[in-house]
Amino acid sequence: SSRIQTSGESEKTIERKLNDAEESLAEPTQTDEVIHHVEQGDDVGEVEPPPVLPGEEKPIHFHEDGEHNLEYDHKAFLGDEAEAFKHLTPEESKERLASILVQVDTDTDGLVSVQELTAWIKLTGERSVQRRTEIFWERSNPELRPELSWDEYRARQYGFLTDLRDRNAEGRWVGEDDVDSDTLKVYRKLEERDRRRWTVADRNKNTLLNKDEFLAFLHPEAVPYMTDVLVTETMADLDKDGDGKLNLKEYVLNVFGDTQKVEEWDTAGIQFRQFRDFNKDGFIDKKELQAWLLPTDYDQNKAEAEHLVYESDQNGDKLLSKAEAMDRYSIFVASQATNFGEDLHHHHDEL
Repeated sequence: SSRIQTSGESEKTIERKLNDAEESLAEPTQTDEVIHHVEQGDDVGEVEPPPVLPGEEKPIHFHEDGEHNLEYDHKAFLGDEAEAFKHLTPEESKERLASILVQVDTDTDGLVSVQELTAWIKLTGERSVQRRTEIFWERSNPELRPELSWDEYRARQYGFLTDLRDRNAEGRWVGEDDVDSDTLKVYRKLEERDRRRWTVADRNKNTLLNKDEFLAFLHPEAVPYMTDVLVTETMADLDKDGDGKLNLKEYVLNVFGDTQKVEEWDTAGIQFRQFRDFNKDGFIDKKELQAWLLPTDYDQNKAEAEHLVYESDQNGDKLLSKAEAMDRYSIFVASQATNFGEDLHHHHDEL
């Protein structure tokens, strides 16, 4: 994650100074968890999801203990509107869900098919990308000029890095003497990353970004011509020894974390050799990372639609009626009741 953890009273002040920069870096992207099931009898079981994109924070579909995380489904079905449902009563959530299902049912036959749900989830993702772009465009370009320069964007997002008025003679921020230099180094690195991404997003090479190019800058996963820079950024994040490729150790670190479990290393080794290292040279190169990060043979929206139908379809016809969706409404939307249950679960885990 790109977020920096600090301690004590300084955290609030740092958060105030860095809020805009952090928000733009931490916006969720549209590439989410991908699970490739292999044939029965294979000891691998499932192939791991692709790596988290640079700056991405996303809900996990299934926790390590196998528990289903409903927030993932809510985000896929509702996009940025998912959070608002947490404040509604169950009755209000059901009422709004019923209204949404009317929109999903494009052929108006009273049933929602996988195809209709797939199209809805895809549209929801696109709307979320457009909405975030509008928010950050207005925040970065208050005058709403047709194009925005890097200097203007940088002044708003990273100006604090060179603003000497907020720093003392030793180079520390005034009033923040406990902020170490490593914190600033991380943000300088993020600034360099954004500068490179800005250059790629600038298709007409006039050093300015219009709103469409700004969307590509914020959401490179949503624009085909940004694929290479997205893969390059991800490689830089995962490649700990800086050799431009991923070895088995770096692969394991991304998939399982800093694990010492023999079974996890064994599983990762099989996945690495069988599904990731296509040319069998012992490494994952950029081309192989792209295949892992952005698989061409997998429709994430369709997979989520199939999952939602499977979880809610009671008569086995692979279609959703309004009654079936209402009966399992918590799969699609949150409410005060489901949110309260999640809070109780987290509280129990902390005890």
